[in-house]
Amino acid sequence: ITDEIPERLDEPFPVKVTGLDILRMRNSGLLPKGAEGLDITKQ
Repeated sequence: ITDEIPERLDEPFPVKVTGLDILRMRNSGLLPKGAEGLDITKQ
């Protein structure tokens, strides 16, 4: 876990988290409720 990713999943994700990071966290079941709706992959 890098300093860019908060250890507490209820904290907002930093902007530097990429779509691939979101996919990895979602595949690992680490995303909090509502995070799946974030349209981060288009950034």
